[in-house]
Amino acid sequence: MALISPKALSNELSKNYYHYGKAVASRTYLLLFLSLSFISYFSYPILLKARYNTSSIPLPYLDGQSWQASPHIQISNFTVLRHPPTNYLIIQQIRLSYPDQPVDLDLFNKALQLYETIGSTVVSVDRLPPASLATICFKHQGDCLVQRPPDNIDDLTAPTLPYFHHPLSTMANISYNPQGQINKADGVILTYILNHDHDTPTLRIWNAILSEVKLKLNILDIQLSLSSTDSHPAIWYTLSDIVPHMIHYKYKLFPYYLSSNVQLSIVVYIAILYWVSNAFGKSNLVRSGLTFGLAAVFLSIACFTTTWGILDKLGISLHSVPWYLLLLAVNVSSLENILLLTTAILSAGCDMIVKEKISRGLQSAGVPMTATLIAELLILSVGTTMDVQLIKEFCMFVQLALLVDFILEMTFVIAILSIDIKRVEVKN
Repeated sequence: MALISPKALSNELSKNYYHYGKAVASRTYLLLFLSLSFISYFSYPILLKARYNTSSIPLPYLDGQSWQASPHIQISNFTVLRHPPTNYLIIQQIRLSYPDQPVDLDLFNKALQLYETIGSTVVSVDRLPPASLATICFKHQGDCLVQRPPDNIDDLTAPTLPYFHHPLSTMANISYNPQGQINKADGVILTYILNHDHDTPTLRIWNAILSEVKLKLNILDIQLSLSSTDSHPAIWYTLSDIVPHMIHYKYKLFPYYLSSNVQLSIVVYIAILYWVSNAFGKSNLVRSGLTFGLAAVFLSIACFTTTWGILDKLGISLHSVPWYLLLLAVNVSSLENILLLTTAILSAGCDMIVKEKISRGLQSAGVPMTATLIAELLILSVGTTMDVQLIKEFCMFVQLALLVDFILEMTFVIAILSIDIKRVEVKN
């Protein structure tokens, strides 16, 4: 059996890279389209997930409080405001749940009964005329604005359900199965929007309504009734310890919360853009150094998101390794390869046509890049067999990122280089 010497193998690979450069240099726009399609297919879903998981303020999420989803809210502690407004809306929530089991039909019907009783109760406060929920509620199209479950539990899955009946607004800690159907929920939530003005004692009327409803439905305070052995109410209740907050809506040009790691990453990318742009901007063989700087930044981000998207498609989740450590590894590898490939192509000669420059550059840089890639993959494969989860996840991600980066170097970067060199030829 004949063995191929390393030198012969290197020469053969160099020839193949030379022919590959000839083939792709004349199809730059097709190559650019294919590389961008590859990036978009894997990156777009993961970017959508990142967008919906980014909130304007790092607050703990509370069930049924859909207004927290807006990135344009500003929240302040209402109890310490020096000059609170005289007219504002008050949000009161009632949550019904079992201590150790999910929502069933009986609890759902109790929530509807509680809603109907609150709406029909009339009270007298401070020698004022009789008042009810309709006296103090905020009205939308003539009706009190209340987020409550629909009259029938089967309507929770209706596609045309109004937002004030939607399960995410009326059910606590709700979960869905893969078919998009409700799996279970831990509680039922009633949300009342009340009007507060200077002339109406809104909170006193609301508390009086609740006290009357507790008597009608035999609802007892769990803290006061624990010592009573003859109390068997239908519902126990207790007050929450949530601090009242004032919510303002104010438009923000960039509403998303950026952690210190994200801010540091932005600074690093600005430095990469400046450095690469200056490194190649002085050469008369390129039209624009800024083009290469932007290409380097885009390549690094695209490599990171594409790798993460591929793992997401495969159903692989990373829980131990921090994302910024992975991004750092991707930055180093992609920046090293784009500098090596770009330098090789620009140094191939200034008196050649574009096809010949690309071919000679790939012939020169292709074999070292391939040898480095294989060596790095072999080294990282050792890390994937270790028991330490952080090292295992890091090596697995970087292995895939190196392959993605190599593909993008041979497609996206080659296309950008070809287009820019052609612009120089046209100018000359």
